[in-house]
Amino acid sequence: SAETDALIEPRDVVFLPDGRVAVSSLGSGAISFYDARTLEPRGSLVFGSAAGALRFDADVARMYFAYGRERHGGIAILDTDGTLHAQVPLHDLPQGLLPAAAAHRLYASFAALNRIVVFDTATRERVADWSLGSTPGTNYPLALNADGTHLFVAGRQGDEITVLDTGTGRELQDIAAPGGVGSMQFDARTHELYVAAGVGELVVYEEDADGVLHERSRIATRRGARTGLLDTAAGRYYLALPAGKQGPAEIRVYRVFAERHPEDSPS
Repeated sequence: SAETDALIEPRDVVFLPDGRVAVSSLGSGAISFYDARTLEPRGSLVFGSAAGALRFDADVARMYFAYGRERHGGIAILDTDGTLHAQVPLHDLPQGLLPAAAAHRLYASFAALNRIVVFDTATRERVADWSLGSTPGTNYPLALNADGTHLFVAGRQGDEITVLDTGTGRELQDIAAPGGVGSMQFDARTHELYVAAGVGELVVYEEDADGVLHERSRIATRRGARTGLLDTAAGRYYLALPAGKQGPAEIRVYRVFAERHPEDSPS
């Protein structure tokens, strides 16, 4: 890797324990580091010419970065100081990544191939390869339920959510979702899945005792608002709203209830 000051089409932001933020750049295949308080540059790492997802697993203090280079791709595994720990060479660019430290698994989604590939994080070996059908998709945000038995995949054109059994890859459920899903987070306390969609909706699904998702609430946001963050410790959900005819760019904050009541909903 080499250093660069380029920040082209920023995609994912990760906050690191040492007081820095790491930003992936879709257009440059780089990770750029900044001081979290001053936003002063703290160096960059270049892995390719395009970037997929950037994820941080606090349980093992590792970053996972999906990158593309010419007609190939890979996953870079880095320590929090930016030191390269390992690389997994691939034939395609993974659009989505989801580490699961407890199970020693890393889930990678490939929209063009319509597949989910599972890696062992210790050996970096491919342990599963699941097809989602013959129709290529455009984006694949991923999330896991509380015990890691169900993988939620926003696939195809971002207008459906598929639930897979993480032990077998078997499809358990396929439900309609709002178009242009950009991010998903699961609240283990309430067994709720928060889905931010580019059509201008925030949808909350509830997982019942049998592991089946049901739509619980739907909130109008703003077209293009696809990036959300669930903070269970603070009981807040943060949604980034882009600038447009409806108003300037802003961060909208929703209150999340730790214990559900029939009359409760995010507000």
